[in-house]
Amino acid sequence: MDIGDSRSHRVRNPGPSWGYSLIACVNRVLPWPLMKVVLWASALVSLCLMKRRRRHSRDFLESALGRSVTWEDCWRHFAAFSEFLVMRFDAAYGKDPIFETDEVSANRFQSLMEGKRQTIQGTFHFGNSDLMGFWLSRFGVSIRMVRFKVENSSDLDWLENRFGSKVSFLWVNEPSNMIFALKEAIDSGHSIAMKCDRVEHSSKIEKFRFLGLERWFPFTIYHLSILFDLPVAFSFGVPDGIRKTRIFTSDIYTPLGETKSEKLELARSHFQDTLKLLETLVQKYPYQWFNFCDAIPVVDCGKKSTQTKAAV
Repeated sequence: MDIGDSRSHRVRNPGPSWGYSLIACVNRVLPWPLMKVVLWASALVSLCLMKRRRRHSRDFLESALGRSVTWEDCWRHFAAFSEFLVMRFDAAYGKDPIFETDEVSANRFQSLMEGKRQTIQGTFHFGNSDLMGFWLSRFGVSIRMVRFKVENSSDLDWLENRFGSKVSFLWVNEPSNMIFALKEAIDSGHSIAMKCDRVEHSSKIEKFRFLGLERWFPFTIYHLSILFDLPVAFSFGVPDGIRKTRIFTSDIYTPLGETKSEKLELARSHFQDTLKLLETLVQKYPYQWFNFCDAIPVVDCGKKSTQTKAAV
């Protein structure tokens, strides 16, 4: 997750440039029970200092929990993100992530990946989303994860150094170059993975129902699916103990239909069903939603609204 302010000219993650390195170093020294105490203490400090992100946390949790939100709720939310960061550091420094999935999801993706078929994989800033590419790589495919490059994100560099043979990042800071970068990656035989819950970098947005309201979501993933004739699948991972991730997957979207309009109608139905699955997971694991920075805009009179009520 990149939680820098995308409205700034110099987009960066919060904290000093050496912050992630310090956390990773401490994590290698301390046993997990003590490290967890350190993370919860640091989350409390972050909660006090990061007022804007605390506000987004509170607004989202009110929608997800359906009640008034306390400081403890926001503290647990920040602490969950801190623990997620450490899981990324563990993976980058050689501790293999452990993945567990139900038989239906495993068979669904196994059949999809037979013959190492290329796909476009979607996910959200939820749970262990940044580890999904490494789970998918176990099916024998090469993944390029679409990301917006920010400053002081050394953890992603560590991950790329370790898993670069199968999983790497496709930086798309220049929107005008994105389609060419995607085409080059697909032509080279790679599958694409991208997140679908921030509208500021998407040229294609549409409204869908999520957490009780109509909201705008990026819809670019389906236009790419139709353009390159590739299936779309969504996967979600939630932490389940130390280094373990429990996987949930959506049905597979295949761009079928005589016309683009027919294909897009099927895509809209698929995405709404995917959001229903995500909503179920969010309500079960509310502290695993890590889109602290940008609210998904609420639909207001059919136009893109800057309203942040019940923000997610």
